[in-house]
Amino acid sequence: MRKFLFILITVVVFGIAGYFAFIYYVPFSEGYRSGELIKFSRKGVLAKTWEGEISQSICFKG
Repeated sequence: MRKFLFILITVVVFGIAGYFAFIYYVPFSEGYRSGELIKFSRKGVLAKTWEGEISQSICFKG
């Protein structure tokens, strides 16, 4: 009985950890933005995606 309980708790913990890892690393947004690309990297555990960081600040030249 103790072995069954240990396996059940282990499966539940790994299931919850897997769910949150999937939610955290899978992209949920699509679209276009304008600005200067300052970082471009490949991220993800289960689904690898290319993600970039854009600087959207206004530069004044004078």
